[in-house]
Amino acid sequence: MLFQFSDSFTSVVNYLIIAFAVNEWMLYIGGTIAILDATSTTFYRSMISKNVEADEVGKVFSIVATFQALLPFMSGPAFNYLYKFTVKNLPSAWVFLVIGIRSFNFFVLLIVNIGMRKEQERKSRLQQLQNQEGKEDKSKELMS
Repeated sequence: MLFQFSDSFTSVVNYLIIAFAVNEWMLYIGGTIAILDATSTTFYRSMISKNVEADEVGKVFSIVATFQALLPFMSGPAFNYLYKFTVKNLPSAWVFLVIGIRSFNFFVLLIVNIGMRKEQERKSRLQQLQNQEGKEDKSKELMS
């Protein structure tokens, strides 16, 4: 999970650098900072496979792949429209949109992480209770 957080965070930092870059070397620094950005799909697929029932993983992956395939058809015209209307005043507006999307992604990831931890704690407490009840039942059987 640490890599997923660092992936999202460094991606936001990279786009901030791109938005405010005044020299070419700054773009290289941004790219170096966001070196994990290309691994996000792998991390998210791993997280999906851990949180979905085994017989549902293929269905969920097919839906994710469908959205990944359709995304360029929607994002291309949307970014084109945004750039066309902001190029005179703020040519890097599209970068700020990406920063907003990546920041939203970071917070969703944070919420999912918190939920996963709570679920793991709940399962471990339930397992402890079941183990205690099992021990109590065995001691009662031995005493009878």
